[in-house]
Amino acid sequence: MADLDDSAPAPRAPDHLLWWNPGMSGKGILYHSGMVCTWPEEEAHHQAMSALHLERAGEHARLYFLVSPDGKVHLYPRDGAEASELAALLASADTRLQLITADRAPTAPASTPSVASPREQRRAEWLMWQRRGAALA
Repeated sequence: MADLDDSAPAPRAPDHLLWWNPGMSGKGILYHSGMVCTWPEEEAHHQAMSALHLERAGEHARLYFLVSPDGKVHLYPRDGAEASELAALLASADTRLQLITADRAPTAPASTPSVASPREQRRAEWLMWQRRGAALA
C-alpha cells in the first residue's frame, strides 16, 4: 500500500479582478483572502461589488479604497505595520497601484450615497460577468 502524503496543499494565490486603468478614477476592494478587485469609479459603488462577491464567494471585504488616475491608493489612517502589509498586497496584485497614507481621512460630501441601489447592484453583477467571460475567451 502506498504512503499517503499528509502535507496540506500549498495555498493558492488569489485571482485578482483588475478593471481599473491609468488615466481614470477608480475604486477597489481588498478581500480577506488577499484578492484585489478594481474598477472604473462610475461603474459601481463599493457596497454593490462587495455584496456581489459575498453572495458568490462567501467572503467579506477587508478594505475599500479609491484609486486616483495616476494609481495612487489613499488609505486613512493606518499604522505602519498594517500599511506595509497592505502596500505589499496591492503591489502583488497590480504594480500600477501605489499606496499613500495620511494622518486623517478627508471629509466626504453630504450627498455621497451610503447604499447601492438594486439597479447598481445588478449593473455591477452584469459588468463582472461580462469581464470574466471576456477574460476566459
